[in-house]
Amino acid sequence: MLLNLTELTPDVRASMLAEFEAELAGATPFYPARLTPAGRDRWPDLLREAISNHDDEWLMEALLEDGLIVGFEMSASARSGVKSVNVRSAAQTMAMSEFNTWYVRGLSAMLLTEGIVTVRVYRAGMPKWSVAGCDVHDGQVVETQVMYEGHRARYWPTRTNVFAIPYQPNCHHSIQRV
Repeated sequence: MLLNLTELTPDVRASMLAEFEAELAGATPFYPARLTPAGRDRWPDLLREAISNHDDEWLMEALLEDGLIVGFEMSASARSGVKSVNVRSAAQTMAMSEFNTWYVRGLSAMLLTEGIVTVRVYRAGMPKWSVAGCDVHDGQVVETQVMYEGHRARYWPTRTNVFAIPYQPNCHHSIQRV
């Protein structure tokens, strides 16, 4: 496992899957931007399998199959044009972020049904470099409802005034019971 998700139990997995299926059934399910058309087609099944039986590392390896991740993108610099993507790094970031997003959502949903009103943010893995927006959240205690409602808030659809974990792509924070 790339991230140490301390409460990844069968009950949490069931809650993660229920939340994922609810999003898929909605009007605008989220698909990571770096997926190719083939990757978009396979994404729901890959994530279902990872949630049900595996982890973020398994998802990363599955994403590394040929043709699932876009291998190039436009550079932020107008002079640079098109640049190649480190597909392994893109797969790792996508797998960690997405699996953890559903872990946080599923755990929050489950804890709310149990009447647990707060959760603690913790560093579930060590990043290669520290992401500025993430560090301030180590050890923070947050209302479970706030965490549940913050699902993807920082990037889809963007709501910058809402608290969310993962805080941003490549964030290595997650949540646990206090």
